[in-house]
Amino acid sequence: MELTHVFGLASIVFLLAAIYVLRSGDKDEQPVIKKRVKREAPNGRVHIYFGSQTGTAEGYAKTIADEANRRGFDAEVIDLEDFDDDHMTAPLQLFAMATYGEGEPTDNAHQFVDWLKASKDSGILDGKRFAVFGLGNRQYQHFNSMGKLTDKYLEKAGAERVLEVGLGDDDADLEADFDQWRENLWSTLGVVEESGDVQASLRVVYGTTPTKPLQSSTQFYGSKATFTVTAKRELRTPKDGGSTIHVEFATEAPYETADNLSILPRNCSEDVSMVVDALRLGGSKQFSLDTDEDRVPFPSPVAIHDALAQYCDLTAFPKRGTVAALVRAAIQAGASPSDAPPSIDQKDVFGKWAKDAPTLARAVAKLKPLFSSVE
Repeated sequence: MELTHVFGLASIVFLLAAIYVLRSGDKDEQPVIKKRVKREAPNGRVHIYFGSQTGTAEGYAKTIADEANRRGFDAEVIDLEDFDDDHMTAPLQLFAMATYGEGEPTDNAHQFVDWLKASKDSGILDGKRFAVFGLGNRQYQHFNSMGKLTDKYLEKAGAERVLEVGLGDDDADLEADFDQWRENLWSTLGVVEESGDVQASLRVVYGTTPTKPLQSSTQFYGSKATFTVTAKRELRTPKDGGSTIHVEFATEAPYETADNLSILPRNCSEDVSMVVDALRLGGSKQFSLDTDEDRVPFPSPVAIHDALAQYCDLTAFPKRGTVAALVRAAIQAGASPSDAPPSIDQKDVFGKWAKDAPTLARAVAKLKPLFSSVE
């Protein structure tokens, strides 16, 4: 049985929504973030597709879409589980493609990959342009096979490549690879970021309003179970470096050899309290999610404390784009610009700023003076 470490992908969208909670307090039970305002799109439409098993590629697709919208595109994110060849109408097609198992498509991408292979030499994508970012790990034999396959067959179907396929390597620095690929993409397309408000994709609604079904990449939240760990030991010696842990646990759940198990850890109470305190939130307050999309990333209604503990990756290294978005959202919500770290969206500046904030929780805590200035 293969163990796959999985965490909620909702950190940035939930925290962006949480900033706006500062403005509403207990005034009403209405959504505290207005629906997205459609921007002007002089650069036309772009579709961003994702093949994602644990949510990372999905998060990347949404990052690309947010940046595309701020660069004059009309961007739409499409889950490949919902793929239909009628979707392939935008002049520009962008893909975030993870590889799963032994070089296989993710569960949501099988139908698309079959269609793409069958479209070889058909010319069905004539006149379209594309770029692909692949998510992989060089420790595996079939490194980034789905990213490479998608890039190859899109061209064979008639589309024009605008940028070489990005081969993200989780064994090294996947985030840095993704950052570099995006910078190259926008530079190649010759588009620049426009100023404007942050457009949050989720809205917080106080109370217990029923919400939409879960996204495909987080369906496991609806079927989770608690296992008892019966044994744990480190398999490496100090001179080996790294860590490989042997874990045994008791379960009555049926499984077969080579099945996958998704581990859903909880953030420690210290990290959760750090974020709740920085954003001045009531941890026990119940909320539900609303969104312009068909599905939501995690179950609700839920208490703020539980959402931060179970569904937000507070221990990951903070992304530059995430922190920059939180800063912009806070200023948009009424925070004082003088309390914001200057030029935080610049790579070198952010690297120095984040040295003493190695996790998202600590980055949010470091921004507490900014959040505290929200009127």
